[in-house]
Amino acid sequence: MSICKFSNCYNSTSLNNYVWESYCYQHYNNNEQNRLKSLVCQKTPLSNPQEVERFSTWWNKNLATVVSYYDGYYRVFLLVLDSENNSVKVFPESSSCSYWGDFSAGRFNQWKSASAAQNEADCIQSELTERGKYYENPILLIHPRCDSYTGFNDLISSPYVKIDYSASRSEFKPLDIAWVEKSNMGYKYYHAGVYIGNGELIEYNNDEKFDNFLTNFMKGGITRKVSWSKFLEGQKGSIRRYHPIIPFKDYKEIIAQLVWAKDTGFWRESYNLANRNCQHFSNMAVLGINYSQEVEDKKGLIIAKHAAHIPVRAARTTAGTVATGIGIGLAPFTFGLSLIPAAVTGVSTVVGVVDYVEKIDNGDFKINNGKGSTIKLTNEISKSNGNFGRVNDFETEKYERRYLQEVPSYIPTDNCRIM
Repeated sequence: MSICKFSNCYNSTSLNNYVWESYCYQHYNNNEQNRLKSLVCQKTPLSNPQEVERFSTWWNKNLATVVSYYDGYYRVFLLVLDSENNSVKVFPESSSCSYWGDFSAGRFNQWKSASAAQNEADCIQSELTERGKYYENPILLIHPRCDSYTGFNDLISSPYVKIDYSASRSEFKPLDIAWVEKSNMGYKYYHAGVYIGNGELIEYNNDEKFDNFLTNFMKGGITRKVSWSKFLEGQKGSIRRYHPIIPFKDYKEIIAQLVWAKDTGFWRESYNLANRNCQHFSNMAVLGINYSQEVEDKKGLIIAKHAAHIPVRAARTTAGTVATGIGIGLAPFTFGLSLIPAAVTGVSTVVGVVDYVEKIDNGDFKINNGKGSTIKLTNEISKSNGNFGRVNDFETEKYERRYLQEVPSYIPTDNCRIM
């Protein structure tokens, strides 16, 4: 049994029959805190840290809470290691942020006493770990705007989601969302799917042969598992990668829902460019948001097979004819999502289009399910989960094992520590 090496200390270094760093418990903790505080100052913008506590949960083994003191207040921050580039993310992003994500929790990160701040740090740890309120949806605690109406791009952004605009296939980890740039009839668009590891993705696709302009536009579509080569068919540009640094949903929930969607052919023959396309499916499965920002950005502008403008409020003139005007073009589309202005103005003579335009006029056709330009994440996740069933079988377990093996932020190694 050794004696503590700290000057003038004669305590034993035995901690549960294990000699630890040749310091006694008290001086080991003091030295460890000093080391962690120094690293916080080196690796983050935070200053004057008072206490650092490391912890882990299912989505990342390398987390820490920090209590810092400045401007007369104690504040609490969460550190998350992005192990892909070995950088430390700080949440909330700014010291001026007055609350953690779920405002209904009533928890403010500005305190007059160190003990109150430490209580908040303990609460954050407990709510992110097993049986905590935010264990399955950590984003709802961490993102400061999750409980207010805001734009999709405000939620799906750095540092909460890492977006690689030109990624290689080798960079993808299970449950990343993939977008691939393609081209159809000379028009650029993006098709989306969810990577599940081992070179496989689950996608919602509408690649039937469109013999009938209107019928197949409305009735195509199926959820299925595909290889990278199948997913990338028709690729004309880069692959985009969406990788949540802070998960929106528990990986087990996502996987069970994806397997169910694949097994049941989710949204079979229900494809609708405006509110049931590949981006809606991928976002709903991984992020819990039945929404497509590209639809919102370019709503009303859908590629027309015959490149014709069709007025949103059109009057029937003769059978199969629609009056000219500025509006939207509606057409079948072979891979998933495509939204750019139609190229030609004029009169469309496609039989059946008038009936479809009248559906728009009557309010049956809703962009992004009628959500408008802003969404509330706390509502969206629960609603989206209700659209899926769940399967727990050997395939589900296989994908879970892939996730745990391939997502580097989960694996605790010596060079993958928060500090």
